[in-house]
Amino acid sequence: SPPGETWITEWEAEAQASVLVYADVSASMAFAPKAALRNLALLQLTYSLWRANDRVRTVLFSADNHETIAQRNLKSQLERLMQRLNATGLLRGRDVIEVLEAHAARKRTVRDDLIFLLSDFCPTDDEAGENDVPAWREAQRAISCDVVPVIVSFELPVAQRGSIRLWDAERRVHRLTLLTPSRIERINAAEAQRVTALEKLFRRLGMDHLVLRREGEVYPELARLATWRRSRRT
Repeated sequence: SPPGETWITEWEAEAQASVLVYADVSASMAFAPKAALRNLALLQLTYSLWRANDRVRTVLFSADNHETIAQRNLKSQLERLMQRLNATGLLRGRDVIEVLEAHAARKRTVRDDLIFLLSDFCPTDDEAGENDVPAWREAQRAISCDVVPVIVSFELPVAQRGSIRLWDAERRVHRLTLLTPSRIERINAAEAQRVTALEKLFRRLGMDHLVLRREGEVYPELARLATWRRSRRT
């Protein structure tokens, strides 16, 4: 500044955030449309966050697996994610709320600024759902950052024919199902009802959330999420 004058320069910049992404790799997510949607959403989310200069860690979870992926650069992170996602088999499920509770109880050296839960949120027992509200609220109180559920769903095309392996929520196994127009309608209606109940739960908890039913929704929904983050920061 010139002699005798004081100039103050101000600027705004987003701080580098630490983002943790939990991705469900259990058997209920092995249904091809859901697996493809999860993989696309996870890779796109990782790319977008990394390009925004955020630090990103991913945990692939099931009852049989808890694997953290945190590479040094974006290219290595994406390659490792694709490698591990393609290597998962039919793994036993673990309720997402259990994963969140374990996260809250774990002593951590890294403070997370944002957590994503990428799952279909299929319960592993019949008591889940509305009865999970106290557990979710307790986890929310124990975690100091925002938690964003990303519900991975599906909608079968009405014109689809043949047989397909679907996840049987009651028996918790994959079953080969012969598709007919009426059966597709019933399957889609049951899935829509399940997702509506999840949205009701998350709204009750005051949680921002995303719903993905087809690949074309991934980018617009993540763009909507970015808008939320910008509005929160300002």
